[in-house]
Amino acid sequence: MLMFLVLLIFGQNGLISTVYTNYKEDLGNGFDLEHFQTFDKIVEELKELANENTTDNKVFEKSLISLGETFEGREIYAFKFIRKNDNENKRKTMVIECGAHAREWVSVSTCVYIITRIARSSNTANTVSKYDWVLIPVLNPDGYVYTWKNSTTRMWRKNRSFTEEQMKIYLEQKDDVCIGVDINRNFDSNWGGPGAPKTPCFTMYAGPKPFSENESKALVNFLTDNKDEVIAYISLHTFGQKWMTPFGHSKEKPTNLNEMERVALLSVEAIKKVSGLVYTVGSSHDIMYPNSGSSVDWASKTLSIPYTYLVEMVPKNATLEVGFMAEPELMMENCKTIWIGLQAMASHLKNDS
Repeated sequence: MLMFLVLLIFGQNGLISTVYTNYKEDLGNGFDLEHFQTFDKIVEELKELANENTTDNKVFEKSLISLGETFEGREIYAFKFIRKNDNENKRKTMVIECGAHAREWVSVSTCVYIITRIARSSNTANTVSKYDWVLIPVLNPDGYVYTWKNSTTRMWRKNRSFTEEQMKIYLEQKDDVCIGVDINRNFDSNWGGPGAPKTPCFTMYAGPKPFSENESKALVNFLTDNKDEVIAYISLHTFGQKWMTPFGHSKEKPTNLNEMERVALLSVEAIKKVSGLVYTVGSSHDIMYPNSGSSVDWASKTLSIPYTYLVEMVPKNATLEVGFMAEPELMMENCKTIWIGLQAMASHLKNDS
């Protein structure tokens, strides 16, 4: 089936509906990929995928690891696909992170879809098998669980941590937004700068200090420990249809901007060919809004990971409620098109970057 995906990327658009209608049959096994799922159900599925017999997958060994625990004691999981019989000295890894912002359910579902797509495919495309893959489906488990509590919590963005000072402010103001930290403003890259307030009662609160949060520390530790192998780090979010390069705090650009833009343009072109969706390429500062302390900026500036992208997925234009509460049908189409874009990216990376 992945062979057909490669053909589609190179222009045979007429087959797209045929390939899509077969996805459910290929990936089923009881877990409903076509609807949003709770954290507990996702974890159950990840464990099942990790424990399934791997003899059908001739390319990867798979495993589920914990990167750490959240404030409320939940595991932050990463799913690893490691190529069999590969030279350890030549390994390169694609890292895909999802669910940093709790309300972005489409992001979480996209990572789960890609994990399932790779794990249950007996014929893995060459563009995928060039690399090891690590996917972090829910970077913010506490926040994600909170969005499932009831209709009033569905639009929650931050995690659920708090300091004594935060709790004091919360009790004084009686405002739930005073709890938690925006994980994607908590990295030590222009921390507390534009778009990353240091006051708790904001949805984009940067935290009391850089890396104050268990989630940001878990991601940082993993990327740092594997910095020599990580060739690309992509953070998937919703919404706006933007495929963005660093940086967010200013108009400053990374030294390898031209190469990052080249690959980004090829990725979004692959998506456009099979779906008609148009993604804009540019820096997050220039085409979205000023933002500081993001994981992508930190990974680019501190670790010099060659390809780092912040991707805002579907829809392109919508109110906050519509954008973050997308219908399952839109979510599923997004999963398929983003996977095509990521495969296109994998096929065009320069290993010597």
